[in-house]
Amino acid sequence: MALIRKPPKFNSVEHLQGLINDFWEFIEVEDKVPTIERLCCFLKCDRHTLLNYSKDSEYFTTIKNCKNNIFSEQKEMALAGRINASVFIFNAKNNYNYVDRIETVNKNVSVVLEAKEATDIIENILQERTELPVKELTKQLPSAPEPTAAVIDNTTTPIPKPEK
Repeated sequence: MALIRKPPKFNSVEHLQGLINDFWEFIEVEDKVPTIERLCCFLKCDRHTLLNYSKDSEYFTTIKNCKNNIFSEQKEMALAGRINASVFIFNAKNNYNYVDRIETVNKNVSVVLEAKEATDIIENILQERTELPVKELTKQLPSAPEPTAAVIDNTTTPIPKPEK
């Protein structure tokens, strides 16, 4: 059994471009907000039909340019307060693949402290968190061995011993 296909909605790219030009005249004369949905109504098709045509390399550029022009007009209207910003944002997500995202940047930072600096920092922290005098606390801590190497940028660098 042979499949029955619908006739094409648009006979050619030129035919579609002519309809799009008529759409822009309609928008200007009627002072309407251009939208993808209004374009589809004007073309007498639904969004899925327009989407399917946009996947065809022959129609891709024409439809993409029209969608970009619609988005650009809407953006200018939103910035001028002629359309609600929330509506514009919803439309950008729904029709133009915009997404809300939070970017996080992680940086690995190596800090090399001298033994005396580290001891001072620890003493200050301990003193802030306890009521014992620092001298009592440091007596309870084991003495730290002298460092022999430092890690800088993921490489181990020997620390020279001080001359006596």
